[in-house]
This record gives sequence, structure tokens and C-alpha cells, in this order.
Amino acid sequence: KKHNMAGPFLTPVDAVALGIPDYYAIIKHPMDLSTISNKYKNGDYANFDEFLKDVDLIWSNCYVYNSPSSDIVVMAKAIEKDVQCEVKKLHMKYQFPEHTLTKNDNQP
Repeated sequence: KKHNMAGPFLTPVDAVALGIPDYYAIIKHPMDLSTISNKYKNGDYANFDEFLKDVDLIWSNCYVYNSPSSDIVVMAKAIEKDVQCEVKKLHMKYQFPEHTLTKNDNQP
């Protein structure tokens, strides 16, 4: 949430406000940072990999829906790179099982 480009990813996509009525026809499993935060607070994640899977889904959805050269994809890639660096730091500090952030063809 602290990333300076996180704004578009903080809340669920408002397809009406954004004028993208086909969004939910294309993106079957939407995800955003506020949903992840709520799931975390509610104890919905059984492990770190479940959490990371939802984080990955944010970027995957962005890449599936938007043009590769769009500003939103550029923003997503920058945030994803920073997240990957933070995950690596967490692995080293807390010895989490190895996790590889991958594009997941939009599956939950």
C-alpha cells in the first residue's frame, strides 16, 4: 500500500466508473490490495503462499486485461518487481518455504 504507484490497485476495479464494461467478463477472479488486507485481517490465509497467490493475481489480471504498453501495466510491473524483492528479503529473514512469483493465467 505504501508504493507510490499502488493507487489503482488499492480497491476493487470499478468497471462502471472506468468505462470498461467487459472487465468482469474477461477477469473471472478479480483481486486488489484492500481485499487482500481484509482477507489477512480475517485470517483467511492458511499460509504465505496463499497470500502471495492473491498478490500475483493482481498483476496477472492487470496483464490479461490491459495493453502491454499501457501506463497501468508499467505501474504493475514496477510494483511487482518491488514485491518480488521484498518477498526475497522475507525468505532470507524468516526462512519461508521457497516461492516463485509467476504469472498464473488468471486462475485463483
